[in-house]
Amino acid sequence: PPRQPAAREPLELLEREIDEKEALIAELEGRLAQDWGDAEVVAAHRAAREELQALLARWERLFDEVAG
Repeated sequence: PPRQPAAREPLELLEREIDEKEALIAELEGRLAQDWGDAEVVAAHRAAREELQALLARWERLFDEVAG
């Protein structure tokens, strides 16, 4: 049976969060390319990568629910 559009909404919202986190990581990596000695940016990059991994895990679970 076709998926209901309403069931996809949470998945699409999560995909937007993932896109935003990936953009933040790219921006932080650009800053790190200029100065790897900035401990604050290194910590922010590490935290953003961990948050991205959590978002991706949530996406996989939600996708399985929607597709299942």
